Amino acid sequence: MLAHTVILRCGRRTLSRWIQRHPKTTSVSPSPQEGLQEERWHYVPPELQAVITEGRPLSQTDWEQLKSVSVGYKNITERNFPGFVMRVCAAQSKFAVGKSLLNTLEKWNTPPGIGTLSKFMRLCGTSLEDCGEDVILATYDKIKRMTDVFDEGTLEDMIIALCETSQWTESIKLLKVMENQNLASGRPNLLSHIAIAAFKRGNHNLGWEMVVKIHELGLEHRPSETVFDTWLDLCNEHVRLGDESSQDQACNMFWRMMHYIRDYQYYPSVTLVQRITDCFNAINKISTSAVLTTISRGSRVCQNCGEVLPAYKFDENEFLSLRSAFMEKVITGNDVFMKTSPFELRQFREMVTMAAPFDLVIDGLNILYRISNSHKKSSGLNQLASIVQFYAEDLKKKVLVMGRHHMRRKDSAALKYIKKRSLLFTTESLSQDDPFLIYAALSSGPECFILSCDMLRDHTARIHDHSLKRLFLKWLHCRRMEFHGLNSSGKPIIQAPILHAVQLHEHQHGYHLPYNDGSVKSFLSVPETWICTHVPSKSSLLYKK
Repeated sequence: MLAHTVILRCGRRTLSRWIQRHPKTTSVSPSPQEGLQEERWHYVPPELQAVITEGRPLSQTDWEQLKSVSVGYKNITERNFPGFVMRVCAAQSKFAVGKSLLNTLEKWNTPPGIGTLSKFMRLCGTSLEDCGEDVILATYDKIKRMTDVFDEGTLEDMIIALCETSQWTESIKLLKVMENQNLASGRPNLLSHIAIAAFKRGNHNLGWEMVVKIHELGLEHRPSETVFDTWLDLCNEHVRLGDESSQDQACNMFWRMMHYIRDYQYYPSVTLVQRITDCFNAINKISTSAVLTTISRGSRVCQNCGEVLPAYKFDENEFLSLRSAFMEKVITGNDVFMKTSPFELRQFREMVTMAAPFDLVIDGLNILYRISNSHKKSSGLNQLASIVQFYAEDLKKKVLVMGRHHMRRKDSAALKYIKKRSLLFTTESLSQDDPFLIYAALSSGPECFILSCDMLRDHTARIHDHSLKRLFLKWLHCRRMEFHGLNSSGKPIIQAPILHAVQLHEHQHGYHLPYNDGSVKSFLSVPETWICTHVPSKSSLLYKK
């Protein structure tokens, strides 16, 4: 008999001692990709942790013992015990344990609930070699006979499981059910699963349609890297066939993925970048020089090969489209300026009409806040005055400083200098200053810059039109300078705008591709880490896009 089975019969205290003596058997450090998140693992009774880690099926007697020591732990009850256990099995892909639980429920004459069955479906989806698709489809039919109304969790479980079967198109129908019920929290993940299923079964256009839909949910959503891994697997299959037609197909597939990565500014991990390079080499039957390097936002120069990337262009038509949309949908709307009085807004717009265009709009309050947090002894107004001096006096730029009314109450030489060398506009303490900043810059034309250490997340999140949001982010990348505080001498550190598009750049002998080394946590950020790919000097690309 199994060691863990004997110990289960001895009760919780004995099992706990056994767990302490067998750390290699019981230690599980789940990650969100591999199973339960670590904080959720703490809600699992130690006895169940041991069973899950062991991964072997239990007898009816074992389950009775496990149930008796688990009920009452945290929020586990006799009623929700089967569903709780199956959820843990699904998260950790422990098919043998989950299957033995279903067998035991049948012996107990306790029909499993919908939640238990849907989690079992999901478990089977991760263990297809053990259970076969017939079990998934039979469980799906059983659930449909029990009800025709599904909650979000059940729909998600069934979609993920069905994507592993020949009946994968059923998942698309269930996704539409979710959409009709406005259940969208899990959709990016589900769209990735459907895309993978479509790729594997040859419906490439539908697969990419699902991937694009993920971006339509919002720029903060990204497809799973498994989507691209699956696509590269298909590319490599065509390469291995060796004939000219298959090579052409592999080449077309490769560049289809690369152009998606470029157009949607997807930043792959270094692992995926290596797979991309390997596939590129296999298609072209060469060994490229692929080097991980950096291209800083203010230089455009590859640190590996010295090539200068094309400048980031924000043409006049794009600017006019953005400004028109901003004025029409944002300024005339009620959402952005909801905390601003009509009088203040009217006063500001009149000022901009009379004084614009500006060369630079400074987020004065934001900069003062950054200085006060990082340099307690520094005078924020003095440093703000230094910034104004550099741009207004040294560079002869027309500067607008945005601030709050309380700044005017400070009778200082620095404030007098700011008011003399720039135009200072202050708002009420409760007003939102981001829209004022953006309005003034857009009203000043495509050459105006913004200086701030605020990434304007709040305002970006309020733009619901995805094409407008993408255009707005491009404008921010081109025209926003970032204040990074003060150096050891108390001088302001200012980061220039991004001078090049942070996306795939192709050239005659290879490509430059940005990747995420883990530092990019938000869709508002861009990496400075790139892979520089060059073919050998005496080689030429056999298969180009």
